[in-house]
Amino acid sequence: MSRRNNGSTGPQDEGLGDVLRALNVVAQAMQQQVKLNQNAPPPPPPPNQRALLVRMFIEQKPDSFKGSPDLLVVEDWIDKIEKIFTLLRK
Repeated sequence: MSRRNNGSTGPQDEGLGDVLRALNVVAQAMQQQVKLNQNAPPPPPPPNQRALLVRMFIEQKPDSFKGSPDLLVVEDWIDKIEKIFTLLRK
């Protein structure tokens, strides 16, 4: 037994119509989004990570190492620099 379309619309046809209408709405929304994006300026380039870290390091105003035969002075300077590095890693 084969079913023939006798011109009546069944639940499947109505469901298909709903799907087609929904697809049409989605397509229109996508077209509007494309138009909006065409007028928008391009996003800025991503920042150079190394340059950003160097800038952040310099903003901490680390002491310059002037040289010293005293190991305590050297260790103190290294500790201060390492604290800045730890801060930048967070």
